[in-house]
Amino acid sequence: MPSTSAEPHIMLLQLCRAKTDYGEVILANSFYCTKVIVDESIPEIEDFRTK
Repeated sequence: MPSTSAEPHIMLLQLCRAKTDYGEVILANSFYCTKVIVDESIPEIEDFRTK
């Protein structure tokens, strides 16, 4: 995912499983309903960025 700013990307993951395999993080959906939000303008994310 190319970035146009110096800020890191923020991902919110809901109902997913994360595991490390040979030093690589692997994400898997859980319950067939994983929700992924990337770089959205959500008040909670904006608050997190300002801290």
